Amino acid sequence: MRTAERTGDLAQAVALATKLETDLEAHYRPLHPYTVNLLSLRPSLALRQGADWYEVVDLLVRTANRRRDAHAQPVPNASGTQTRASAAGVDTDWGRVWNVMRILSEVHGTENVRLIVWFY
Repeated sequence: MRTAERTGDLAQAVALATKLETDLEAHYRPLHPYTVNLLSLRPSLALRQGADWYEVVDLLVRTANRRRDAHAQPVPNASGTQTRASAAGVDTDWGRVWNVMRILSEVHGTENVRLIVWFY
């Protein structure tokens, strides 16, 4: 799975992570740390693969619920620490949002521009 991820074959990495999660759930049960940690990796892979936001949010919610149910200790990111810039910086999909916000603030003034994001 990591080899597929490192070589850029994210579709293969996602498929392998999904299969491994299924196998771990069958062998160790859903709340075992191995299973929970693998599930924590899947949203990151899906996001990097360009998955639909609804799918990514669903995986994040499933991960949070599973971690809560397993009484898992919080971690910043199971696949490695991310900075704000790497998660939502100008070089990510959020970059387009920041460009629009900059243009709007130039036209209307920064005090008159607000971003409200609603994920459902």
